[in-house]
Amino acid sequence: MSMALVPPHQQNHGRAGSAFLADIRGTLMPGRAGPHGPLPPVLVSMTLVTGLVDAFSYLLLGHVFVANMTGNVVFLGFALAGAPGFSITASLAALAAFAVGALAGGKLTARHRDHRARLHSSAAVVQACFIAVAVVLAIAGGGAPAAGYRYALITALGIAMGIQNASARAIAVPDLTTTVLTLTITGIAADSTLTGGSGSRVGRRLISVGAMLAGAVLGVALIRHAQAFEPLAIALATVITGAAVSHLLGRSDPAWVRAQHQPAQHQPAQHQPAQHQPAQHQPAPATVPVSPQTTASEAQMSVERTHAGHQTTYELRKGDQLSAALTYTADPGEPSVWKILLPGPGGTQDLYGTQQFANPDYAQVQAWLSPVIGSDRATELAAAVEAAPPLPAAWTPRPGSA
Repeated sequence: MSMALVPPHQQNHGRAGSAFLADIRGTLMPGRAGPHGPLPPVLVSMTLVTGLVDAFSYLLLGHVFVANMTGNVVFLGFALAGAPGFSITASLAALAAFAVGALAGGKLTARHRDHRARLHSSAAVVQACFIAVAVVLAIAGGGAPAAGYRYALITALGIAMGIQNASARAIAVPDLTTTVLTLTITGIAADSTLTGGSGSRVGRRLISVGAMLAGAVLGVALIRHAQAFEPLAIALATVITGAAVSHLLGRSDPAWVRAQHQPAQHQPAQHQPAQHQPAQHQPAPATVPVSPQTTASEAQMSVERTHAGHQTTYELRKGDQLSAALTYTADPGEPSVWKILLPGPGGTQDLYGTQQFANPDYAQVQAWLSPVIGSDRATELAAAVEAAPPLPAAWTPRPGSA
């Protein structure tokens, strides 16, 4: 089975530009039949909220973030080392509040996991309540809030952003995490055509970066030239609007409200030696269905293994639709490599990550794939690899290996 990782149309600059614009349009103005419905633009608006809120917290609450916890860990290190302008208690308060909010978001996720519109609208309503409290506190505290107001604001906003991050994680629209851009920026560079990647999703990723940047710029401008509470007021209006959109458009129970991957009732794979046959050069790939224990019957998800030449492929499908593809390739003279691909526009498959390891076990595959495609799909593919490893021809040692 051969798979083109770089679609032919991306080799033409004019068509690549069209694909880029189509990606932007599909993110900001998705069609009714899109797999995520209105969720992409809603999550873009939540990314704008992150920029607004973090601008407010950093400038007025003592060099602390309430959404970007990576930054807070670094700030905590600065404070512990005695760097001026940073507070141990403020950083710890933000981390603790965010954790509480993430816990609340996790509870909402457990309740509404099977309905993404309901999950987002309910989480956004709770988040809006905490932001509303923060708006009142910001108005009462003025442009330079005292310590009492400052810590109350850190707590309210930290909880709000923890809820947002937990719900966005469960909604799982690729490249729209709303609070974290590190992997997004990494994907722009690492998956570009300069590295041999597909260059896909650049439009969506740039939108995500631009939304947070715009929120930060707007937040600073309002703090400097208007009322200090106005960034929070805009954030509140944005969250409420997003909640209304997801609630109204999800009431009819359209297809996009269903999670793109449902939790599987996973049974531990039995550790039995695979019954391999000597590799033969066949004109067509052999198709081998994976054991039913790696199939989630409720979501009708299944994994099918195919093998051709030096490549073994595991296709994870939901019904008739491809959800993800995992390949192992060991061409002579080339390093052996695993690749994870997701469906792209126009029937293409977009490369989302690579890894080099031989004879991986279930835990290794799941640990690698979970941050990329979500824990549920990772569980399905990891179980499939363990239950039916690649055929012998695909385990050709890398050049120079023992």
